[in-house]
Amino acid sequence: MTSMLAILLALAAMISWGIAPIIYKPFMENLDGLRANVLKNNVAALVGIALGAFYITKYPLDLVSLVGIVIATVMNVIIGDIFYMEAIRRGGVSIGTPVAYTFQTFVVIMSWLFLGEKVTLWGALGTVLVVLGIFLVSYSLMDIKDVLKGVLFGLITALIWAIGITIYGSLLKERVPPEILIFVRGIIILIIFGPLVAHILRRESIKPKNIIMLNIGGLFGVFIGSFAYYYAIYLADNVGMMTVISSASPALSIVLSQIIFKEGKIMNLQRDTYIGIALVVMGIFLTAIGGV
Repeated sequence: MTSMLAILLALAAMISWGIAPIIYKPFMENLDGLRANVLKNNVAALVGIALGAFYITKYPLDLVSLVGIVIATVMNVIIGDIFYMEAIRRGGVSIGTPVAYTFQTFVVIMSWLFLGEKVTLWGALGTVLVVLGIFLVSYSLMDIKDVLKGVLFGLITALIWAIGITIYGSLLKERVPPEILIFVRGIIILIIFGPLVAHILRRESIKPKNIIMLNIGGLFGVFIGSFAYYYAIYLADNVGMMTVISSASPALSIVLSQIIFKEGKIMNLQRDTYIGIALVVMGIFLTAIGGV
């Protein structure tokens, strides 16, 4: 039986991932998604390393687990995010986001195939409702560009994210502590992004305030959200269920951005947005009570 604490942690991850872009979006200015991603991840990586340093001597990693974390991190944080940015750039948020976030469906399938997790009727229905709700909320932005390319890059993103998450989930189910996972992941992020930070700062004139706010957003998205998500899986021993609940975050991000960045009037939201929100909430509820 999935514990209430695990569900609450998955919801905390959803909220954290949802508000992260609201924090750093106004401070990206002329930075594209790739450069902003490089700049915002490093403080979160350092905090993760500091937290995990207290555990690394108590829970030594074997080589297989270490390689798994490296592969999953590169797929999720590096390759997957790059394809996601391309999906949004080529297809618009209305196409790129909902297609990329079908990754939760792939995670449920992969968790069933490779991790032996059961799929219940309520859990499957909840997954469908969350995906459909994200689609409606995203589609309400009506910023559609190249549909075919947006769908193509979105599906590639979904597959890459799903594989990386399934690897993370397998390690957590094998009782690799989340603190260790976040520690190793932080080192990998610094190794890959650290040199790029110096390169970007040499070539770009970026206000210190913007760098600070990018990293505060990164703390919510890369550290707090991810750590809560990993712990939810660790406690629940269920990758699919926790992924469906936590990955409803785009609906929250899009709604908040429409309210905050469009004169703060909730009445500006379109009917599709309200329907999408209702479907997401219903999907989370069904997934939580039915399990995946």
